[in-house]
Amino acid sequence: MRDWISRMALRQNVHWNVLDSPMIVNAYRPRGTRLGINFVQLTIESMAEQYDIAIISSTLQYLKNWEQVLEEMGRNSKYVVLARTPFTIESEDRYFVQKAVYGDVVVSIPHIFFSKPKFDEKLTRSYIKLYSVEEYSDTFTWKGGKFIMMCYVLESIAR
Repeated sequence: MRDWISRMALRQNVHWNVLDSPMIVNAYRPRGTRLGINFVQLTIESMAEQYDIAIISSTLQYLKNWEQVLEEMGRNSKYVVLARTPFTIESEDRYFVQKAVYGDVVVSIPHIFFSKPKFDEKLTRSYIKLYSVEEYSDTFTWKGGKFIMMCYVLESIAR
């Protein structure tokens, strides 16, 4: 993704920060440094930096403070791209625990499948929705619910 964004930025220098969990930051920081990517732990302080574009990919559903993250990114970024974010068409969010294996360790990770109607309503408070698309190849039924992966391109009202 970094190479694609760099080409789209008309060969300008792209300052690339990845804000993520401590586990991901520690695992990828050495490789990222070699590629010119700065891995930083996701905190309110790290989100305070000004960005032209913030890309939140396959992450929002794992964050306890996801509403605060969206609010901060809207204050500090002109555009926000939400990629590969899971939704349900139901009126309420659905909560699950995902099991993941890292080497010999099995971890349980709580996550949210966002109610699309509620989420879209919340977005209108801080953003203009420029584009959204369902990833039809990732639409699936699980535990009695229909879930879809969505991508959004948003323009911040605050900036």
